[in-house]
Amino acid sequence: MNSDASPQIVKPAAAVSLGRGLDLRSPVMLASGTVSYGEELSRLCDLRKIGGIVTKAISLEPRTGNPPQRIAETPSGMINAIGLANVGVERFIAEKVPFLRGLGTAVIVNIAGRSIDDYCEVVSRLDTVEGLHAYEINLSCPNVKGECMIMGVSRDATFEIVSELRKLTRRHLMIKLTPNVTSISSIALAAQEAGADSVSLINTLVGMAVNYKTRKPLIKNRHRRPLRTGNKTRSTCKSLGSLQRRKYSGSRHGRHRQLRRRHGIPARRCKRNTDRHHELRLPRHQPANRPSHRNPLLRTKRPGIPGLCGKPDCLNAVG
Repeated sequence: MNSDASPQIVKPAAAVSLGRGLDLRSPVMLASGTVSYGEELSRLCDLRKIGGIVTKAISLEPRTGNPPQRIAETPSGMINAIGLANVGVERFIAEKVPFLRGLGTAVIVNIAGRSIDDYCEVVSRLDTVEGLHAYEINLSCPNVKGECMIMGVSRDATFEIVSELRKLTRRHLMIKLTPNVTSISSIALAAQEAGADSVSLINTLVGMAVNYKTRKPLIKNRHRRPLRTGNKTRSTCKSLGSLQRRKYSGSRHGRHRQLRRRHGIPARRCKRNTDRHHELRLPRHQPANRPSHRNPLLRTKRPGIPGLCGKPDCLNAVG
């Protein structure tokens, strides 16, 4: 054996086959809603290196979505209530599909609707278009009224809609389910019995962000009055499994309860802004002339800066 020969680098086989023609170069896919239709992200990276891209939700008619404000940051992630804004199936076929067809990766179209007829009509129109590999049926969006999640929380409704869609297409059917149910496993089994090829777990949780000054929700979701909730993302979704494993007695008496903070529910306990019952306490505003640890100019003399000696009359003279 020649010791001078450079070692060969063997790349692991990462290809995944999910059935019905959905073959992925990599198990990593871009989730729906994170990259729109892929046009913006394609300028920054090579999308051929990923397994597939899941488009924004496509509905039968165009939608403008919810009015602003529809995005808010919280200590445990982000809350959004976009409202399934999209261009509609006709513009999607005419304007977006030609670009997606040339990406060189699997294209999964996310589909949303108000009724079973809407889902069937969108699938029927897309099934005649080349370059698409699978459909992700959205039965889990909580930010639209009377649709999506209404079907996804019912085992019978899920079975009915998947059965109808299975009759219309031979492409891969992926069902996107909601975690806001009592038993997600029973709904997933119903989708499998109806002919689904896979399930997409999970969509976002229902959450709410509150402005601690006005005591009003930050998200202006017109479909969820008066609470105006939105989608909770990031660490809260990841910890859902561990939250369900906690004992009833522990959560009831507050040992493990995640308590409210300034801008979100749930969040970690913040002792400075909570009372003895660990409930939210609005901060008391100090007078401008009172020394404070947040403003060192009010408690120490600053030579060379006239007027900043910590006295009210000096502050008024400067300001």
